[in-house]
Amino acid sequence: MRKIITILLVLSNLGLGAFLILTFVKDREPIFHPFDVNFNMTEKSLLKNGYKTIPEDVPLLGKRNGDTLIYYQFDEEYDIETEPVKVISDGDTIIENWSTEKVSNYRLTNIRWRRCEIRINNPDSTQIEEFIRKYNGCIISDWNMENPRFFVRNKNNNLIYDCSLQKDQEFKDVLAISLFFPKIQAERQIQ
Repeated sequence: MRKIITILLVLSNLGLGAFLILTFVKDREPIFHPFDVNFNMTEKSLLKNGYKTIPEDVPLLGKRNGDTLIYYQFDEEYDIETEPVKVISDGDTIIENWSTEKVSNYRLTNIRWRRCEIRINNPDSTQIEEFIRKYNGCIISDWNMENPRFFVRNKNNNLIYDCSLQKDQEFKDVLAISLFFPKIQAERQIQ
């Protein structure tokens, strides 16, 4: 009888532990979907899921899967220390004052922006509209192939995405889908 009670207590504690973990641990996995996003992602979770640094003038992490490239831009913070190097003076007058700047404590903080690029061969308006409907989106602005910028609302989460038809770096046609992240506390992103 004691064994049964002990087993039941262990199982109930495991069940309670699993419930607490599922309830309080945030899902930080990226979603590879053109019109859906996880706002709890971090630099670590993206790197863990195979995202790589994209060489640009801003901090980007991206991942290609077939004809789709999704990348994220981060805010960055750092400290700058200025150190005087050379001062040439002529009596009381300073002629030159050189200094160097040293960057320290560099860190990525909030995700600022997400962009999804989907390569589409010979795009036309019907093909684009069918693709958007397939992913539960709804075009909410006027557009045409001559003015290929428009806005899409995801019917599930009501987020608005800025979309356009463009050429990628290899001059292939892509449907570009962008979303700016809301400003959130840096501590949430760094964890």
